[in-house]
Amino acid sequence: MTAVVVSLASGGGVYWWQQQEMAEIKAELSEEEPAQQAQDQEQEQEEGSFGEITADDLQTDGQAVTASSVVISSQRDKLEITEQSGEVGEYTLQEWRQDAAGDWQQLFPEPPAIPGGYLSPDDINEFSAAALSPAGDRVAFAVNRYVAATDISLVGVLDLISQEMTLLPQEARGVEEVIWSPSGRQLAFVHNTARARGEELSIASIDEGSELFQVNAEKLANALGAQDVDVQNFMPGISEVRWTEEGEQIKFSATCPEGEEIQAVVDLAGEIEIISSQEG
Repeated sequence: MTAVVVSLASGGGVYWWQQQEMAEIKAELSEEEPAQQAQDQEQEQEEGSFGEITADDLQTDGQAVTASSVVISSQRDKLEITEQSGEVGEYTLQEWRQDAAGDWQQLFPEPPAIPGGYLSPDDINEFSAAALSPAGDRVAFAVNRYVAATDISLVGVLDLISQEMTLLPQEARGVEEVIWSPSGRQLAFVHNTARARGEELSIASIDEGSELFQVNAEKLANALGAQDVDVQNFMPGISEVRWTEEGEQIKFSATCPEGEEIQAVVDLAGEIEIISSQEG
């Protein structure tokens, strides 16, 4: 729009053509104002509140395009989430503490005991695992607090579109990896402790927000048909956890009480099948 300087006539009035031009300018400004407001609003939405990731950014032709990767920062105090555009957003440990505090008592009416009291969100001091969902619209993660030669872990899911965080209401131990099912409806993760790695394998439902079942020493001994096994001292050493392509079973490796290395699968009903075994 060209700037117009309007001068007054000698009689103190404004010529008719000047009045008409001023009216046109006002009309033009009135038309530009809504467009500018819409542009400002669009810019605010693009900036977003969580790492500049918004619902509009994550939708293309009705399909969720979302993020391409997630990593834990070197200080382990935040998740760095790379969008498809290449921009990097973040979810910090402080943000997690604030999100977790609201539902803490409901999720953990009897929080895990730690020296000097009971676990609270402020006691969590690091991210220990993170994985992007198959659709790229959510991040599963674990947070940790080191206590008495082991780690107390909590597993959660961050929705990148709604920016809501869901925390599973079960305490875990030493979680270093979370593995999505192909459908994005379940998570698998292994518990590690000071005395042994791979003590238990947990499968959790994201839809229900709860643990479905565990594979532990007792269940594995029963599947092996092992008799008179001291399950308190049997360390199955569960490792190499991966989902089948259909997402109906989880494959894993473990160690028998006699020392044999085995390959096994467990279905979503918790039924374990031994596939093969060999001398360790």
